[in-house]
Amino acid sequence: FNSQQEHTGNFTLVRSGGEIIFEEGSEPLENRVPDVVLEKLQSGDNQPFVFDDSEKKWLIGMSEIGITSGMDGFDFGGTFESIDHKKGNTGESWYIINYRERAKILEPLHDLTVSLLSIGGLLTIFLAFAALFLGNQAAKPLAELIEESKKIAKGDLNSRINISRKDEIGHLGKAFNNMAEELEKTTTSIVNLEVEIAERKQAEAALRESEKNFRDLVENMLDGVAIADENAYHIYVNPKFSEITGYSRDELLNMTSWDFTRPEDRPRLEQRMKDRMSGKSVESHYERIILRKDGTEAPVEMSTTTTIWQGQKRPMAIIHDITERVRVEEEKQELEAHLRQHQKLEAIGTLASGVAHEINNPIMGIMNYAQLIHDRIDPAESRLREFSAGIIHETERVAKIVHNLLTFSRQDKQSHSPARMVDIVNDTLSLIRTVIKRDQITLEVDLPDDLPKIKCRSQQIQQVLMNLLTNARDALNARYPEYDPAKTIAMKVNLFEKDGQRWLRTTVEDRGAGIQVEIRERIFDPFYTTKDRATGTGLGLSISLGIVQDHHGKLTFESEENQFTRFYLDLPVDNGWDVG
Repeated sequence: FNSQQEHTGNFTLVRSGGEIIFEEGSEPLENRVPDVVLEKLQSGDNQPFVFDDSEKKWLIGMSEIGITSGMDGFDFGGTFESIDHKKGNTGESWYIINYRERAKILEPLHDLTVSLLSIGGLLTIFLAFAALFLGNQAAKPLAELIEESKKIAKGDLNSRINISRKDEIGHLGKAFNNMAEELEKTTTSIVNLEVEIAERKQAEAALRESEKNFRDLVENMLDGVAIADENAYHIYVNPKFSEITGYSRDELLNMTSWDFTRPEDRPRLEQRMKDRMSGKSVESHYERIILRKDGTEAPVEMSTTTTIWQGQKRPMAIIHDITERVRVEEEKQELEAHLRQHQKLEAIGTLASGVAHEINNPIMGIMNYAQLIHDRIDPAESRLREFSAGIIHETERVAKIVHNLLTFSRQDKQSHSPARMVDIVNDTLSLIRTVIKRDQITLEVDLPDDLPKIKCRSQQIQQVLMNLLTNARDALNARYPEYDPAKTIAMKVNLFEKDGQRWLRTTVEDRGAGIQVEIRERIFDPFYTTKDRATGTGLGLSISLGIVQDHHGKLTFESEENQFTRFYLDLPVDNGWDVG
């Protein structure tokens, strides 16, 4: 191939993979063509182009060759297939690449110019001698030819010789003009190719810079960013997107947004996508729930848009984790509900106090009239005296209930004083005994009469006991909706000593479903409740614990599921308060 390289340039035989099969001065398959040439080769564009290495500029042309397999070997001009399959490279086409130095392409033109100049010089000498015979007519076109040749030699390829003669000088001028035109076309093509290559490199550099700036921006964003392809698979995710979803970047690149969509949300989101594709106006900013890798749900704000990624328009999603905001809003709503409940209870307390006052006056009248009747009945009328005594007893019981209701509904902080635990328990039972009896619950009470007095605020301790008894009642009703022999509440008070100090322990026990192990650490938390929000506030045990701790006491419990729950209210007999 290269025996005539002085005139034809360097020829190289290569595979489509870039390996050089034949090249003068190198071992076959040892070298590869430059990356720029390989890229042009694999693009299928066989147009000539300029390759600029560190030393020279080359004009490169290439052509795919066909191979014919015959009896005597392989010939060119057949089908496009590989003939070096014995080396394990079947399926690759062969190409002939011609490297020609740009300088050498222009060298013949330069030589021609020099030759023409030389000819012109000789002709000048000849014309000087022939001037005597030919005159000025022969000298003028030659001078023009020389002048235009000098312009072309200096790079002015637009120069042309204006000669209309049909003799040898006219033919020479025409040939010169044809040469200048071809040279201009070749040079223009090379220049245009160089400009196109420069513009493409500039565009590629600008694209790389743009993508780099985009990455630098989104990699450090506090929101998750994901870009998908036409099949909805992620082709880019930033670190925050991985953090929010719990998946690694590699996992997300093999997933779509449907992979962390709840099944119940998918129809709504699919309809949203259909509406968008049909041209309907769809809000691009909305809230949704995503499923994390660990199975938990995370509320997010999602914004959808499009962006240019690697030269193509791609859908992009931006998600913002709003878990904390949702939690705060839920807590706010819960607190508002509790405040409303507190205001409702406060209103009920006020109403109960008013009703108690209204009841108290007629009850006192009934009691006094019953006493007058009782005193005036003849002792011999035992039956009538029994009836009047019954009226007095029942009115006294109603009066005591009204008194306890007034005491329980007071919102002011009662002063501490010595009190009998028996009285506190009995006052509490007088308020709740009827409700317990109506629910078919058996109440077992063990109250020794010889218990010492304790320093306390009676109304607050009554509030604690009321809460424990109400919880026991609810637990029994949940397990036994109707009557059952095991539907009982046991309540007892006993005296014990610990570390030289006397304590009173009040035990409230029920045979309900018990307290689940997983929630036992939370039952004293404010606003935590296992009851329906319509019936429970989650404040009862929390407030009770605060009251007991304020009395320097302890409120503990033990429970077995489906067996029992037992609360212990331990109060020191002497808590150190000054009641003088």
